[in-house]
Amino acid sequence: MRQRSSTRRSQLIEAARLELETSGFANFSLERVAERANCNKNVVYRHLRSRDEAILTAWTSLLQDRSKIQSTQPANLADGLQHWLISNQRQSTFFQLLSEEARTLSEPILREEREAYYRIQVQNLSKSIMSTNSEMTFMALLSMVTLPFVLPQIFSLVTQKEITPESLAEYQIAIHELIQNSNESEI
Repeated sequence: MRQRSSTRRSQLIEAARLELETSGFANFSLERVAERANCNKNVVYRHLRSRDEAILTAWTSLLQDRSKIQSTQPANLADGLQHWLISNQRQSTFFQLLSEEARTLSEPILREEREAYYRIQVQNLSKSIMSTNSEMTFMALLSMVTLPFVLPQIFSLVTQKEITPESLAEYQIAIHELIQNSNESEI
């Protein structure tokens, strides 16, 4: 019985996550979570108790996936940026959710967990480059690997291309060249 309940909860978390990625925070619906999990709303409430808990659980699941990506990050800066660009392409809705959260909520959801996550990112960056201000360097690099997904219209206006694997490959090359040119100028 416990196994079935655990399986059902996992299905509901996945359904809630899909609902969050598809509908965002403002339009999140427990009815659609139930539809996605092929159950009735009472089952959703039994496992997730409320709309807020379902959103928090789905958001936590997304952040856990981001942490898994973080743990496989290469130490080399150029390879690390490429790693994040590819990962961000796979989870582009994550940035749309971050943007919605920033526009609609006064405080970030899971603030402490996310601060810890970003501290690890900055520490990883500090290991691969010399910088007088690792936090600001991280922000600059973060913008490079998230811009196409946060502001796809600007990417398309500037490059005259849609975001495709081919255009992202070109973007990766440009980032690689930027880093290489930066390394050469330091010598």
